[in-house]
Amino acid sequence: MVFEGLDAGDETRRHGDYVALPHDEDSDGVAPGQVVTYNGTKITEVTSSSSDIFGVLYTYQVFEDGTSGQTIDQSKDATVKVSGTVIADFSNWGTTPSAGDVLGNSGEVLVLEESDSGADHYEVLLR
Repeated sequence: MVFEGLDAGDETRRHGDYVALPHDEDSDGVAPGQVVTYNGTKITEVTSSSSDIFGVLYTYQVFEDGTSGQTIDQSKDATVKVSGTVIADFSNWGTTPSAGDVLGNSGEVLVLEESDSGADHYEVLLR
């Protein structure tokens, strides 16, 4: 399936759930579309299939500060997709997944197919 015009973090079908989770300056380096976990206080990027996976980062709340453009608002939670299908970015993983791979300690992510939205981008099902 071709996903024209979709970027990492975009949903591929209109179903699934999103939750708001806290982040800090360290986790602000996590880009939308990257796979994340939640440790009870903040989100962090996941870079291997042997980790607990909570979801895929969708977006941060930002504000315009007038001088440097958009800045991530630390007082607002990040939005994370936790179920449904989404384009995930695996560029920071040591190995590239394949269609049919089940990722995470409890099988939280099923890799469906490669996406043409970028290198190492795959459509995944979060469950």
